[in-house]
Amino acid sequence: MAATTEIPPTAQAFDSSAPTYDAEFTHQAVPLLLRELVWRECDRVFPRRARLLDVGCGTGEDAVYYADRHCTVTGIDASREMIKEAKGKLRRMRIDKSKVDLQDLPVDRLAELQPVGPFDAALANFGVLNCVADLNGFGRDLSALLAPGAPFVAVIAGLSHIPTELDLIRRGRFSRVLERVRHPEMEVPVKEVPVPVHCWRTTQVETALASWFTLERCRGLGILIPPPHLSGFYRRHHRLFLALERWEQRAGHLPLVRDLGEHVLMVFRRNP
Repeated sequence: MAATTEIPPTAQAFDSSAPTYDAEFTHQAVPLLLRELVWRECDRVFPRRARLLDVGCGTGEDAVYYADRHCTVTGIDASREMIKEAKGKLRRMRIDKSKVDLQDLPVDRLAELQPVGPFDAALANFGVLNCVADLNGFGRDLSALLAPGAPFVAVIAGLSHIPTELDLIRRGRFSRVLERVRHPEMEVPVKEVPVPVHCWRTTQVETALASWFTLERCRGLGILIPPPHLSGFYRRHHRLFLALERWEQRAGHLPLVRDLGEHVLMVFRRNP
């Protein structure tokens, strides 16, 4: 009898959440805003008509956006069900199949990817690197796939987000206040499956990738925006939060401010 391949917890969790992921997260008001902010930053550094590597592509939201902008996208994800959802999205939106190649490949097997020529840019959105245990190995494998000088945008989970901490206090969940700071290695339940998560500091990410990448810019995202599960509250007060977001555009890069984002966006450049 052939041996059964055990599915890693991260893949199991996102396989389970894939059918409802867009409804429960992607298309909620706060994640929509955060993704628009990511795209705005990426559009500043990604070359036009780039060959883009989407690391941890999920349901393909970023792949669709950049395929629509004449990029050729290769997306990888550990979850087969996420890839299935992404391919369905591409069909529904009538995206040219030649523009997007999606593969169920975990990030820790990035070295197995065999593209034809180097990529012009790479993106790891919404906490993909928080599921990577070996950042140094990731940097080595990613650099081998990118052209010299290619931009890499990583969006990691923030360590301390003031609106989230206030919401936890409001709900009496005091044991979870500053949880990411107090427990940088933790397990987060996703559809009742515990997923190992690494709450990286921006300095840790920068140091781990330094042999292959140079950090050009870093800014907080959603610093004063409520967490995603309060998207209804955000919609009711969206004018106020849009004004706060404009403040974030001006101050979000400051060292004492940027680490307070719901997420933190880091723009790297592959070393020559």
